[in-house]
Amino acid sequence: MKLKDVLISLKKRLYIFTTLHFKIQKEWNKQYWIEEENGIRYIPCKLCPKYDFKNKSCMVPFGTALRKCVTAASESNLRDFNNMKILEIGCGELSYAKKIVENAGSTWVGIDPRTGKGKKKSVRTLYGHVANILFEDSFFDVVFGIQTLEHFEEKSPNIDKESNYDFSLQEIWRVLKPGGWIYFDAPIHLHGHEMFIIGDIDRIKKLFKPKLWTNLILERWRYANEPLPRYSPPLRDFQAWNGRVFSYDRNDIKAIKDNASVWLLTIKAQKIEKGNVAI
Repeated sequence: MKLKDVLISLKKRLYIFTTLHFKIQKEWNKQYWIEEENGIRYIPCKLCPKYDFKNKSCMVPFGTALRKCVTAASESNLRDFNNMKILEIGCGELSYAKKIVENAGSTWVGIDPRTGKGKKKSVRTLYGHVANILFEDSFFDVVFGIQTLEHFEEKSPNIDKESNYDFSLQEIWRVLKPGGWIYFDAPIHLHGHEMFIIGDIDRIKKLFKPKLWTNLILERWRYANEPLPRYSPPLRDFQAWNGRVFSYDRNDIKAIKDNASVWLLTIKAQKIEKGNVAI
């Protein structure tokens, strides 16, 4: 491993293990968002607590521009889930969110469909997939996923059940306690399902049916990125758009391609508390 890679790895670990709950609470204890007319919030980079005015840069010390926003948004949205049972779907190799909820006194469980074979490992507690969550009804206080929502309809070779948004969100709803919360983030204009590539917010909102979910909050991170540079889709993601986007006008797709700037959408919602609605 090169010295640069070692230093980056050490920097990540230092950031993870020194960012304590009280520090996060203090940092995010102010209004940093702007309300839009349609009820969606957006967070200009200049208002984000992670913005360094002196150096005109993001203070998150690692990752791409998108990964920095993921880190900031996770701190902001997960910090108040104290003393709860929390499930992370698709936890992957390293979960900074795990540290956030554990610092808040919560119990973290992570599921991931990776088998653990090959070079990539996972910090998962249990093998699992959003279409097949092996827990009883109303078990968790919070269910969340970091850059997983945009992939819910992608097939897994180890899962026989249908993997689509209705089924997956119903499965999440099932294991969540009444009044419990969900939190997801997803990149816009990058990869995954076509509605996330296009940035069709109305279509994304409709995934969260009012008979099941309440207090729906959507936030746009890095939507107003100035003075930070825009983050363009990497070439491999950009080239995959033609094979993923089918339901939108080609002229609209071209217009987005010509000016694509990746930003982060976060979604937070609460399971209705009135009994068990049939789904």
